[in-house]
Amino acid sequence: MSVHYCSSAYKGRFQAAAKLRRQATQVLRAGEDVTEPGLIRQISATGGSQKLARQVDRLREAGVPESDYDFDPSSNRLRSCGRVWPMVMRDTLKVRLQYDVAYVAEQSKSDGLTWQIPLGEERSIAIRRSPVYIRPELSAAEGDAFGVLVTEATGNECRAEGAQPASALPDSLREYEWIEAGLPVTPDRLKSLRA
Repeated sequence: MSVHYCSSAYKGRFQAAAKLRRQATQVLRAGEDVTEPGLIRQISATGGSQKLARQVDRLREAGVPESDYDFDPSSNRLRSCGRVWPMVMRDTLKVRLQYDVAYVAEQSKSDGLTWQIPLGEERSIAIRRSPVYIRPELSAAEGDAFGVLVTEATGNECRAEGAQPASALPDSLREYEWIEAGLPVTPDRLKSLRA
């Protein structure tokens, strides 16, 4: 008789992340991407409309697909996928980073903002999204470090000249980008590691 052992650490990290990634793809917008733990990453730059329009022109000239970025002239905001981010010249722009989680919820009527599966005339199941972390402004060094981090993760060769190493990125952001390797550190395990 064969036995399949699936530890709670594996279930908690990898199976939960796979479920979140599947849900996230249903509510993903242009210029967003999904991280390894299954969160929707939004990295955006705001500034003068002319500066942002020049950025969009650069992306178009480089042949970047329009699904990899989104420019909203009314709010002067350029959102881009992580793999495109190193191509954005950020020196005079304010950079914002946000991670959202997609989740399944029952909904009684449509709000037009979710992906829905109708259950009948009055009810449906919807995939909604909610922010879990917002960093209203990254410093220039953190913006560069984020570009290096994403470049390394995607294997993308485009990298800003003189960019900060990924280690300049705060540790608090790493948990939203990668699934931690190894066993989770429980209080009992922490005691044994200290001994």
